[in-house]
Amino acid sequence: MPPARSLSICTVSLEKDDAQIDFLVMSCHNPTVAHDDGFDGYAVWADIPQIISGESNRNVRFAPLAGDQVYADNWQERVLAAKSDEERLQLYLDVYRTFWSHIHYRRVLCALPAVMMWDDHDITDGWAQPSSHSCPARLNSSRNGTIS
Repeated sequence: MPPARSLSICTVSLEKDDAQIDFLVMSCHNPTVAHDDGFDGYAVWADIPQIISGESNRNVRFAPLAGDQVYADNWQERVLAAKSDEERLQLYLDVYRTFWSHIHYRRVLCALPAVMMWDDHDITDGWAQPSSHSCPARLNSSRNGTIS
């Protein structure tokens, strides 16, 4: 049996001038609804580095991304028609790559630690509502959402 390890975490000291910790909550990223914003639907992501570099936002230390990081709704039929878990996983990975490959999105996620959770659109619209999908479809979507 391996030897026990001591685990620790670091927190911000209350003694320091910058003890305040702010965070930037983001949700519902769907660039397809604002494609004409001059940034292919990513204008807000293009502005975030400037926003958090300002004096009033200098304590922004991380970003909870609170669901709907991608909109997989358009992929639903392809996911449900997939013949294997591997094929479904690949489809979901493609969704995330499509949404997250834009340079402005990547710059923010490279500069600001983020904690993400998924919500219905990360799987498909209304995913958690029993009336919107059959149980096997929700189970398959859930399993693949958890894997990705």
